[in-house]
Amino acid sequence: MSGTCEGPFGGDCNNPDFYNTCPSVLWALRFWARKQGDKTCHIYLAEGEEEADRLTFASLDEDARRIGAWIQDQGLAGRTILLMHPPGLDFIRAFYGCMYGGAIAVPAFPPRSRRVDKRIEAIVADCNAAVVFTASSTFDVTAGQMEAAGLKTVATDTLEFDPEAWTDPGLTHDSIALLQYTSGSTKAPKGVMVTHGNILHNLDGIARHGGMTPDTHMGVWIPFFHDMGLISGVALPIVLGADAVIMAPAAFLKKPVRWLRAISNYRVESSPAPNFAFELCTAMIPDEECEGLDLSSWRMAWNGAEPVRAETLYAFQEKFAPYGLRPGTLSPCYGMAETTLCVTATSYKHPFHTTLVDKAALEQNRIVRRDTPGEDTFELVSSGVLSYGFDVRIVDPSTLEECPPDVIGEIWCKAPSVAAGYWERPEETEEGFGAHIAGTGEGPYLRTGDLGCFLDGELYVTGRLKDLIIIGGRNIYPQDVEYVVTECHPALQPGSCAALSLDIEGREVLGVFPEIRREMRKTFDAEEIFTAIREAVSENFELAVQTIGLVAPYAVPKTSSGKIARQICKRMYLAGDLKLLAEWKAEAPVTDEAVEATGAFADLTARMAERNERQRVRLLVGFLQDIVVQVAGLPERPAPTQGFAAMGIDSMMAVKLARRLQAELGADIDLPATLLFDRPNIAELADYLAGQLAKAEAGPAAAVAGGDDDAHASIAVVG
Repeated sequence: MSGTCEGPFGGDCNNPDFYNTCPSVLWALRFWARKQGDKTCHIYLAEGEEEADRLTFASLDEDARRIGAWIQDQGLAGRTILLMHPPGLDFIRAFYGCMYGGAIAVPAFPPRSRRVDKRIEAIVADCNAAVVFTASSTFDVTAGQMEAAGLKTVATDTLEFDPEAWTDPGLTHDSIALLQYTSGSTKAPKGVMVTHGNILHNLDGIARHGGMTPDTHMGVWIPFFHDMGLISGVALPIVLGADAVIMAPAAFLKKPVRWLRAISNYRVESSPAPNFAFELCTAMIPDEECEGLDLSSWRMAWNGAEPVRAETLYAFQEKFAPYGLRPGTLSPCYGMAETTLCVTATSYKHPFHTTLVDKAALEQNRIVRRDTPGEDTFELVSSGVLSYGFDVRIVDPSTLEECPPDVIGEIWCKAPSVAAGYWERPEETEEGFGAHIAGTGEGPYLRTGDLGCFLDGELYVTGRLKDLIIIGGRNIYPQDVEYVVTECHPALQPGSCAALSLDIEGREVLGVFPEIRREMRKTFDAEEIFTAIREAVSENFELAVQTIGLVAPYAVPKTSSGKIARQICKRMYLAGDLKLLAEWKAEAPVTDEAVEATGAFADLTARMAERNERQRVRLLVGFLQDIVVQVAGLPERPAPTQGFAAMGIDSMMAVKLARRLQAELGADIDLPATLLFDRPNIAELADYLAGQLAKAEAGPAAAVAGGDDDAHASIAVVG
């Protein structure tokens, strides 16, 4: 993959120099627009299959200048602008439009309804946004949600402004390009200030890891409000002068094979995803859907954003090796928004490494290698070697001294990729970004809060020092969950709840342990509280709780200063020492068979013949109740009006339910991946299906096909 790269990036494409030769990301786009303006930089696949939109370097430059000129005309240079676009290329136009206008982009997820989302409210308040950008297709719902916040909403695809009125804002390495909000926290969101220099340096390292050139083809389905989707799908193709094929997250979740087909059809070489996506492909893509796949072009399957499981890598490699997947393609990597993205990665030239270690020693933060696997061992996955220009140390989090080899400590990072800090949070910036090693005074370093060690020159991430919960590639802050839980029912004691990360069959899941009020100890209704908690967590975080333990009064462990001692609570729970008054656990995970068609719908249609509309809906309700029981593993039929959220069904489960329904109904009716988000209970879903069946019976032209323009299903999974 070597060659001559004319222009600003040196002669050897395997040794790019984005950081030292580009003053800004804007400068790189302007360069490629002049040099290869007709070349495609982005393609958007509607439904993950059909091309719906395309950008060239020249058209992106013109669209961005048009938006940038409007920003400058409105006097918004230097201000923050919230980006709330649906999946598609309008986000990319607006993102670069912010750069051209000298404004600071704040990527956020698109709205679900006119109801103001508390996470968006918190981000708006923290960043003090000047205006909200969206697309015309989502203007009404976005404007309705933002009206309460007093913000003007603008559809960037309808802006008519002279791009020639734009003037160069003179951006440099130190100019802030965006604020990356990593968790959507409802209480105290932190916007990571990512500069142009940060982006350029990190992309330099990514390109070196992947041996990338302007001829490299990329593929991304991860939402752009997630750092992995933004940097790898929006920024990297533009700075490198390459191209990327994009699809909506919901399109992938509804039918995971679409991701692999795009890789095959567009000869994609680099495509990232969190660990769960590789699990989803292994579990939910049947062999018949793999026919015709050719994954031989795929050289870098970056696996990051959440803990990487060895069994996931092995299973994915085994399943897709017959379709051209190379042994060195899977690339576990490590990074975070505070480092722009990548800190370490496995090179495309080498297969990933694992190391077998003693489990008991690992729990004591020591590495003791073992040769033979067993119940007392654990297989660690390497996250690869350091990215270009990174200085990473393993430090004792208590003494702040550097750890000796084979001792696990906190991962500290220093590099031009490390962000400038948190937006308008100087104390937290100093605490997180200003660490120095005791004794030597070396620094400043970023304290990642992650634990790990180096073995044979590669980084192994072993856990987290902080209580951060990572599920589906999303950062979930326990204090946010705890607040929502204790506020959802009057029998729960405020300030006395522990939200924990639990490991269930090798997967990280959420468990919550709220304390019962002393005066309610003998009168509380456990089932009522369980339902309230499941619904509150699902509505606020689009996440399913897997375990709920109602704790006796004064029994949630706390520190001497009154803070929740989450790790002590976790150890007590696992040892059976936590005083629980009642407990609920989710049923066993859904099996692959549970999402396959059973033929029940054919029997149902026969029974529905010559029935009136009310009777048809009633039959559909029973049919749906049975499917929900089977797929979600519920103990009994749920009430038709009970919300899916109250059943503990999160977005991943909702996608599986939609997949099962699609399998039962067949190809005549195409259901949207967001079906269960738009119809939040069985009664409403039955009404919708009755209408769709009536249209299908009236003829193909009357049937309404479901789309994937909405990103609801992606919010709880990634970002």
